[in-house]
Amino acid sequence: MLRILLVFALLTSIGCSTIPSSPEPHADKYAIQILEVDMPVGLSTKDYIQYEPGSRPGSQHVEKIMLDPDAKVYEHPLVYADVGTPTILDQTEARSFVEDFTIEGGKVKTSKKGYQLGTRIEVTLKDADRQQVSFHINLETKKLKGYDTIEAAGQKVKMPVFSEKQINTELQQAVNAWTSLGSIDGTSHGDKNDFRKYYAVRIIPPQP
Repeated sequence: MLRILLVFALLTSIGCSTIPSSPEPHADKYAIQILEVDMPVGLSTKDYIQYEPGSRPGSQHVEKIMLDPDAKVYEHPLVYADVGTPTILDQTEARSFVEDFTIEGGKVKTSKKGYQLGTRIEVTLKDADRQQVSFHINLETKKLKGYDTIEAAGQKVKMPVFSEKQINTELQQAVNAWTSLGSIDGTSHGDKNDFRKYYAVRIIPPQP
């Protein structure tokens, strides 16, 4: 049975801090802690998922990034999961935007389409014990970046521009240890400073 946790909030409403929280173990479920860590880099304007060269960075590398004074840590709500049961954290919101337009009688007629904006995370624990876990994670994010303005029949039509990211991977890691899921380079909406956004995951076993 698919267990769904619905948290209707956009990514901007995720808790922001300088260090991640330290949640207490659940009575009988595995707690999955997922972070986004923004680090300014100053030069990059790329927009893609990037995995580190060689092996995936481990706990010490991730913790070093988190403790950097320039880092901003965004923490997703905890996901609680059982082994073998897909668990979904849905932080998307339904929005409607112009998809296309036609010109009828000298006037612009637009048609709209619904989109789910925000972040959706699906985690499935494949195998787990008190020392390590193997799991599949699919993290998808869709955001409105802005609008392109098109001139048509003497009128202006605003067409939405979206940013879409996805991390879809399987991992095996020690419990209570941070693991990097990869990083994205991009430009901040709030200012001109470029940043690198790291994604990290930690899995906390149930109480003994």
